[in-house]
Amino acid sequence: MTEYHCLISGLPELTFDSFEGSYGLAQFLEDARSSLDPVHLDWVNSLVLAQGHKPLLRYLNGETVADIPTLPYSFEWTFPEKDGFILLPAYVQEFVLRFRKDNEILPSYQWEKLLSEGYYRFLAGKGNPFINSWANFDMNIRNYTTSKTFKEDIPQKKMQVMPGNKFARLLLEFNTDHKEVQVDWPLAAALDKILENPDLLEREKAIDHLTWDEIDRLNLFNYFSIEVVLGYTLKLLIIERWRVILKPDIQLDVSRIIDDKVQGHFTDSPL
Repeated sequence: MTEYHCLISGLPELTFDSFEGSYGLAQFLEDARSSLDPVHLDWVNSLVLAQGHKPLLRYLNGETVADIPTLPYSFEWTFPEKDGFILLPAYVQEFVLRFRKDNEILPSYQWEKLLSEGYYRFLAGKGNPFINSWANFDMNIRNYTTSKTFKEDIPQKKMQVMPGNKFARLLLEFNTDHKEVQVDWPLAAALDKILENPDLLEREKAIDHLTWDEIDRLNLFNYFSIEVVLGYTLKLLIIERWRVILKPDIQLDVSRIIDDKVQGHFTDSPL
């Protein structure tokens, strides 16, 4: 088993509220690039891809969107005739081809859902247990909150819940407060409490805190393995996003920065 004693020992300690620190995702990726096995670096880059989903959708809809330095591709590559198109992740290629063909057929919220579904399938193909566990956790949050929102609209719930695991099947069969749902996913009760908060930013931060704790739980007995590096990547993604959200010197459209698990993938405007 490959272990990364030097890399992990040299990483700055992260806390959930370390939004003011100087160490960021870009520096981490630079450090990782020279230290990781190529397969493991691919796993790290796979997790980083999620930060490009909202900007990618805006770009495909004709908006001017700047490239993200830590994203391993340029939005300009999303034209099939571009040389860089074949370098895009497979799920992005597939999504772009479908979007450019059928953009007028589906509503915008369906495109966001399809992109997420493709991403989760892409992560499942990586064959890493940590990535699989985190992807299931992330998808469960999205599906659970969607199911709560559409608890009185069963056809919409069936349309919006993303398939892919046992919990998704339970949510399609039962209401979120059903015993089988609550028992199958113990974090449902914690999420229920978070979702009682009407403040969008506070709710988003609480969900990210729940995610942070889940990363720690998944790595409880890991010390110098690639799983620790993957968890560190996810934590940096959380921190990077909140550093942008909390910038006091610029006016932000919050709906374009936060990844609201409650509304983000089924409404045009989360706010």
